[in-house]
Amino acid sequence: MYDPLLRQHVLSQEEPTGYGNHSDQWSDETKLTVTTADPGLQVELHDGFVVDTDRSYPELATVHHWLSTDAFWALDRSFAAVSQAAQASINFGVYNDQETQIGYARIFTDTVTFGWLCDVYIARHVRGRGLGTALSEVIVDAIRP
Repeated sequence: MYDPLLRQHVLSQEEPTGYGNHSDQWSDETKLTVTTADPGLQVELHDGFVVDTDRSYPELATVHHWLSTDAFWALDRSFAAVSQAAQASINFGVYNDQETQIGYARIFTDTVTFGWLCDVYIARHVRGRGLGTALSEVIVDAIRP
């Protein structure tokens, strides 16, 4: 198991207008901290494949290539968009026994009540082996309350 990696995003909210002076309730910038922890998950699948959430593993250039050229929902998506989406999500990579990435998925979540599974992709040369289904099952088990 890996130690969870903690990320923080700070969102700012301007002081409401038209409601009088609320200086006791709002500062010029109210900060809300949202965190998404890496679940520190590594699960062995069949035939030497592994699902891993370690943030140092996903090869974003590869993920970008897959999504922007072969995923109908993300054609022409920029590398910046793929990178930003990955940073705001829990990422799941699928790797073969040579540690080459052959799949990817991410969960966008509030970490409490909502999780959206998106950008699920398995490389064409390994499709038909049940890896997409296995990846989805690992994800559901990992985020289930």
